[in-house]
Amino acid sequence: MYKIFDIFKSELDLFDALDRANVNDGSFSVVYLVSDDLVIKETDDKAYLRFIEAISTLSNQHLPVVYDVRKIGLLYYVLMERLEVSDLSLSLNHAAEWAGYMEKDTCVFKGVSEDLDVLLDTLDNLKPDDVQWDLRELNIMQRACGTLVITDPWFVEGA
Repeated sequence: MYKIFDIFKSELDLFDALDRANVNDGSFSVVYLVSDDLVIKETDDKAYLRFIEAISTLSNQHLPVVYDVRKIGLLYYVLMERLEVSDLSLSLNHAAEWAGYMEKDTCVFKGVSEDLDVLLDTLDNLKPDDVQWDLRELNIMQRACGTLVITDPWFVEGA
């Protein structure tokens, strides 16, 4: 199991490496490429942190592998597996938009696999009342083998 401070000797070493890393900016966080297999997500997104907390006891192939979470200052650093943008997620989102559905709804991804359906139902039950679904192409990614992975399914409205 990986730990942030097994990879980086200190906070200074971590910040220096992140300054040189390839970066993907999101709405509420920044994702840094650490290696071919690992990324670090830097965030203060309350909905994402609730998701990470909620999944910490779950085991499902459609959840990201999270190795370590560290709070440094006001931000959280989440060390997790590297994933890819999903072609299936993109096509399902576009089909849903054409059909007039909100891309953020779980119904768009129902029926892809039984295991994913179970996970979506579980997450629906765990979802706090003050968060909304945010299932879109960059929040459902995939592993190299093609398995869809729900990475960031919720947002806090008005945040």
